[in-house]
Amino acid sequence: MVSSKLLFIHTSFQFSGKTSKFIEYFKQNKKEYDVSVLALEPFLKEEKRILNKMELDIGAYNIPVHNLADLKTNSLSYFVKKLQPDIVIMYDDAFLMNATITAICRNLKIPTLYIQHGFYPNSPVKKNIKFISFVEKILKYKIFISFYLRNTKLNLSKFISLSRKLIRMSFFNESVNPTIIIDDFHCDYAAVWDKSSLVTTIKSKGYNKNSTFIVGNPDGINFFSSNFNYSTNSKNILYVMQPLVELNIIERKFFIKWSQTLINILPSNKSLMIRPHPKTDMELLRLCFPNAEIVYDENIDLSFVIGHYSTYNEKTQYMVPTILVTFPETENYSTDIIFNNSKKVKANNNKTLLELLSQKNIDFNSELPQRFLMDFYKETTSIISEIINN
Repeated sequence: MVSSKLLFIHTSFQFSGKTSKFIEYFKQNKKEYDVSVLALEPFLKEEKRILNKMELDIGAYNIPVHNLADLKTNSLSYFVKKLQPDIVIMYDDAFLMNATITAICRNLKIPTLYIQHGFYPNSPVKKNIKFISFVEKILKYKIFISFYLRNTKLNLSKFISLSRKLIRMSFFNESVNPTIIIDDFHCDYAAVWDKSSLVTTIKSKGYNKNSTFIVGNPDGINFFSSNFNYSTNSKNILYVMQPLVELNIIERKFFIKWSQTLINILPSNKSLMIRPHPKTDMELLRLCFPNAEIVYDENIDLSFVIGHYSTYNEKTQYMVPTILVTFPETENYSTDIIFNNSKKVKANNNKTLLELLSQKNIDFNSELPQRFLMDFYKETTSIISEIINN
């Protein structure tokens, strides 16, 4: 039996936790898929790459990871053609290089699938960027633009839309709040979490309703899931990190100052655990929280969860009392309706945060809503198989 070839697209060398789990799911369920990864990273050489936990977890499977550093702008199409994947899968369809891959695949008649990787906030996700940083970002886009222009058909209308999109991408996260629809910037198919995401994906991203499918939330009940054990007497408090500094949402010095405040006001009988985001700068994490335990598993006792507006907190708020700390730059996102079960506190309101963390005997019932009960990995794998066999 010939294995189907799957090419996963990552926006950087930070190996995706979802890809890692998909690979493990395929192997455990005897899915005959030949998987490879293309990292859209043009600046690092392979020998400088540091493997993260997600990649180390599936190290025994020897998944090849390719990167743009080894490709020239006119050879990306040749690379995809030579690899001959049966499907190309990505978690971001709005990044310039993802659009390049989508355009190449359409020319080669290779289907592409976008898998939702985060919730769609009602408010635009604004980046905290100064003019000099904007200029640097535009210059950084130069190599990506060269890839894109060599692999797409450009007319005047598309050029104007692309110019507007590039400017907006420098100040806002166009991936989760797209406002400018260009055909290359969405895949052939989309796998989304729920009905609300389906509506947004069709309306804002430009997908066809007949090629958009609901597959459930990756943080819900699935092949890998385990749940936190809520205990009011637990000494453990989990902080769910987000790449606020890494994505230029808040300033580095401000975040460092806040992290010190969090450590200082933590009740003496509590210990802080950290769940990193795949894009977390681990050096920054260690600088801010040198004594905290880093955890990825869920089968632990917790008394509270602290976060900001992470998709993961949408789940934790139903399992453990969850507190969302808001900065001026993030307040609009944490007040989204999906976080209605979380307590909100401003980052500079130390008194309220301490009071919340010191609470005991909270009347809290751990129960996940129905929308978390779809097996994301099973449903998405089924969609992948259907597309390949179509």
